[in-house]
Amino acid sequence: KNYESYDSLPRRLTRLAHVACFMLPLINIVYGEHLDHLPISDGAKYLGSYTMIALMIGIPLFLLMASFKNIYKYLNIIPVSCGFVGLGIMAYGQLILLMGH
Repeated sequence: KNYESYDSLPRRLTRLAHVACFMLPLINIVYGEHLDHLPISDGAKYLGSYTMIALMIGIPLFLLMASFKNIYKYLNIIPVSCGFVGLGIMAYGQLILLMGH
């Protein structure tokens, strides 16, 4: 239904979910490689890793759900917030590394 025109919202959400489904795992791999070398606690590293996994799974899932029912697009705030936490942990670790421990 609603996929007739190229610029319809459900079709755009599906395309965005498709791109996120392939790119976020690649970003997560690079994130994990850099996270290992940071001078932060293992608990912070685990938290950063788990939040990025939540981002990687949640964004494509909620975008695809939103392509069927528009109200689900507002659930994207959950994985996006997880991504902010993960990026904040990475920024904190990079700052400590830059300051020299």
